[in-house]
Amino acid sequence: MHNVLLFRATNDRNGNPCRVYCAFDRFGQLVGAWDDGYSGHNAVPPELRTVAAVCHAVTVSQATYRSLLKQGQQASRMSPGRFSA
Repeated sequence: MHNVLLFRATNDRNGNPCRVYCAFDRFGQLVGAWDDGYSGHNAVPPELRTVAAVCHAVTVSQATYRSLLKQGQQASRMSPGRFSA
């Protein structure tokens, strides 16, 4: 079972949303991150969508948003096959 949080920063200079869904394992380790774009909770792998649809949102800075996205994507690459997407 994974926990999912949505981290929201202000829109970028072009008006695009800066939101990232992050999944954490039972130990609180970041195991994946998916840029929301305009997809909403459908941005995450199918097995996490029901959790992502009702997750809490946290407001963060642009720098934190970029950092979480980068770290989550690296975590996903370090353990391929953890999620189907």
